Amino acid sequence: DEPFIMAYQERKIFYVRDPCNEKWSVVLEGRTMHGTHEDESLDMHETPSFSSSPFGPIADNEVDEIHAIRSDHDEGIWEEVMREPHVDNANIAEAEDDPISRLLSILPRLKKKPIQLQWDIRVFGVDSSDVPLYISLPDALEIVGGNSMLNISIIQLWAMYMDKLSVEQAQAEVYGFIEPQSIQKSGNTQVQIQQYMQTWMSDSRRDIYMAPYIDGSHWQLMVIIPKEYTVVWFCSLHRKPSHEIKCQLQG
Repeated sequence: DEPFIMAYQERKIFYVRDPCNEKWSVVLEGRTMHGTHEDESLDMHETPSFSSSPFGPIADNEVDEIHAIRSDHDEGIWEEVMREPHVDNANIAEAEDDPISRLLSILPRLKKKPIQLQWDIRVFGVDSSDVPLYISLPDALEIVGGNSMLNISIIQLWAMYMDKLSVEQAQAEVYGFIEPQSIQKSGNTQVQIQQYMQTWMSDSRRDIYMAPYIDGSHWQLMVIIPKEYTVVWFCSLHRKPSHEIKCQLQG
C-alpha cells in the first residue's frame, strides 16, 4: 500500500489482457535490458506475474524482489523513487556552528515572548538590571534579513559576543566595550555620558575601547585608545562625527 519505493526497487511493468477473463489484466515483468536473444519469446503463461512473488523481510543491503500490483489504471508505469539522502556529519557540524542557523532555530521561542539576557558588570561597567536587554522576534529578523537598521539590543548583543571572544583569546585586558545605550544622546545628558565613559575607562584600564554610536538612524563605531589620546571613527556612509559626540570625547 506504500506509494513510494526505493530507487533499487524500480521495475518496468506492463499489463496484458488475461485470456481466461477479459475483465482482468495481468501484470508482467519486462525483459531485461542487459542482453536479449532473438529466439526469445514472451509467453504470458511462462512469465510469472508480480503477484506470485513471495513477500518477506528485506535486509538493508539486499535488493528488493517484491513487486507491487497497480490496479488504479491499465497503462504501463515506471515506479521511480530516489534513495534516502546521504547525511554528511560534517555538514551537520557546520550547520550547528552557523550562528544564523542557530538563530533560526530559536525563532519559534522568540515568537512567544522576548528573551532577556544578562551580562556581567565587567563587560560594560554597568549593571544589566540598570540597562535591560531583550531580544525579540523583530530583532532576530533584522539580523536574518540583513537589510534593516539593527535595534540597539542587537548592538549590545554584538558587544557582549566580542567581549566573550576577547576573553577566550586572553585579550580581555586589551579590549573594552562601551555600553551603546549609555552614550546615546536620547535618554542621556552630556554630563551623564561623559561621567560614564570616564568612570568606566578609569576603572577598567583597557588599551582599546569600542563604542557603537547611532546618529541619524545609522550605526557608527568609535575606537578609543586612551593612552594615545586617539579616536578612530568608522562610518560606512563616510559621515563625520557629530558635534555632540565630539564634545563628549573632548570632555
